[in-house]
Amino acid sequence: MAKNQVESIVNMRQISPLSYLADVVLGVEGLRVAAQVRLTHLELQGRDDRHTEAVLNDLRGLEDRITKLLAVEMAQHPAWPWLEQVKGAGLENSAKVIGIIEGVTFRATGRSSIAAFDTMSKLRRFAGLAPIDGKAEKRTKGEKLHYSSELRTMLWRMGGGLIKTSVTTGKKRAPTPGGKFCIYYNRRKDEYTERFIRNGYKILPTPTAGWKCKNCQTGFEKKRDVTGCCTDPLPEKRLKQEGPNEIFLGHLDNMAKRKMVVMFSDMLWMYWRGALGLPCKPSYIVGKEPVRQHQPEDFIG
Repeated sequence: MAKNQVESIVNMRQISPLSYLADVVLGVEGLRVAAQVRLTHLELQGRDDRHTEAVLNDLRGLEDRITKLLAVEMAQHPAWPWLEQVKGAGLENSAKVIGIIEGVTFRATGRSSIAAFDTMSKLRRFAGLAPIDGKAEKRTKGEKLHYSSELRTMLWRMGGGLIKTSVTTGKKRAPTPGGKFCIYYNRRKDEYTERFIRNGYKILPTPTAGWKCKNCQTGFEKKRDVTGCCTDPLPEKRLKQEGPNEIFLGHLDNMAKRKMVVMFSDMLWMYWRGALGLPCKPSYIVGKEPVRQHQPEDFIG
């Protein structure tokens, strides 16, 4: 996607019903959980609070009603028949992703929503998933952002849900079988692992304390945390870096997750446009990387 095209996007953050309703239901869910936590703490102290109980009942009812409205909107969307069958996609995450794309309009072409992206690569570029000079696009200080940070964030969150479909819940329960996207993620992770080991790399656990003080080398979980550091009131902190021929496991995980998120974006683009009868041009790298020749149906379940 050309830079001038991206910068000419208008109404990118229009509030679509799906996006708005998903925002509201997540907000109500947060309030409901807070009320539940409050009641739990009070019960441990042998106390109760009828006002919190009343608020909790009202929030549960409101959450149910909004979720039903969200489900009605999603049920009418042309992409939902596929998303509904993708394990780990989820109603709310799907609504957020769809809502952001629905709010896009290109002034140059007059096209909106998924019709504005006539190739897979244009949607990837808009979502900040297309590599620039071989590297993932990042924010550059003083420069205008050339992709939708909202869509990138929501797709990354969607990726987390797709991966968690195989997480074990409970000590005595077997792992839940992973969905097709989770299987794809695991396969790409294995491929990356084999490649790095073959090239002489050592795979290290990701450090819990990702930041360290430049002066005393004290580790910190967060950049702003200065408890227990040297006498400098404002110590300079740096991210812990991988050494030569070393790679953190978290770095490797993110590489595989990014590949999976790109695949999800491609399959959503293909199914959504196909459902609307819009042309689906093959990706520009078809034939060079066979994995791109998947179909949306390959990821159902």
